[in-house]
Amino acid sequence: MLLRRLPPTAGDYGWLVEPATRLLVRAFRREQVHSFLFEGPVAAFAGHLLIWLALPPEIAESIVTRSELQRLLGLRNVTRVERTPTRLLELRYLLDLADLRHELPGWRALYRRTLAASRPVTESLEPSDVYAITHTVFYITDFGREPARALSGAERARLIQLTDELQEGMIRARHWDLVAELILTRCCLARAGSPGDSAGWEALARAQAAEGQFLSPAVRHLVESVSSEPHERQELMFLTSYHTCLVAVLAGAVAGGVQGGARLSRRS
Repeated sequence: MLLRRLPPTAGDYGWLVEPATRLLVRAFRREQVHSFLFEGPVAAFAGHLLIWLALPPEIAESIVTRSELQRLLGLRNVTRVERTPTRLLELRYLLDLADLRHELPGWRALYRRTLAASRPVTESLEPSDVYAITHTVFYITDFGREPARALSGAERARLIQLTDELQEGMIRARHWDLVAELILTRCCLARAGSPGDSAGWEALARAQAAEGQFLSPAVRHLVESVSSEPHERQELMFLTSYHTCLVAVLAGAVAGGVQGGARLSRRS
């Protein structure tokens, strides 16, 4: 969905978008998948709405109409059930993209509830906390499209500093998935090409194996110890690395879009 919404200056990602879209269409047409919107756990509604948004609009509407989604919002208490602050931001983000009416608080009010807004002590944060911070920035800035939507210049500067501190810690911990997420976070907050951009990219480049995986020595040892067959080992390596690869691609695409937009602005 994000790659589909990027400006042309970000580059051509059809090689990734088109096969992924075909896969999503096949999956979402299956009743046992799209029926989650109607009768699955309410917590799963946002994830399945995300799939709906990732499809070409005419195909999405042919499977589940927008009016059906609007009806389900009230019928299933989608905006009323308890969610973490970041999950509430995610829900608002997706509902707005789907052009569905809702009564959720505004962006600034939602942001103030989050861990990212609370000025946390970085040394005490768990990986799950860092994921909450990165995803807060993704939604509140619309993946860098609207960095000032709910954040002042001073708050963005603070979040950039927080991101850099967290990235340094994740590089030391060899948590490559969060390194990739923090690169993307920085791209959403700051103009691409700023001095702090290179550390994460350089760390990922050093960590990536020739076959494409991002595995710390400990994870590689674990994969090799639990899988006896080569194909099992290959599957496990894919499962441990695919998300990191995708996030790195998204970070590069967002950075490319920002840089391209900046060049166009200077020319005009």
